[in-house]
Amino acid sequence: LSNELRYFFAVATTGSLSTASEQLYVAGSAISRQIHKLETRLGVTLFERHSRGMVLTDAGHAIVDGQTSQAAIKGITNESGNSIGDGNLFR
Repeated sequence: LSNELRYFFAVATTGSLSTASEQLYVAGSAISRQIHKLETRLGVTLFERHSRGMVLTDAGHAIVDGQTSQAAIKGITNESGNSIGDGNLFR
């Protein structure tokens, strides 16, 4: 996972740049820069910034929901114990 995405998910989970900063042991300004870089690269705003925290936009929710779905699929196993999401099912 790139730093951009790691920081994005940390802020998305906590709703706070400062809390994410404390959890990741990374300066808040560095997290903010990486999130801005990700937003610029994607061409969308991922968070609404408020004085009391950060709230995901629809685009931000789409990324979180998409990642969650991929993670959930990877966690599903068939009767043989092979993970469906990692390609082992069809080997």
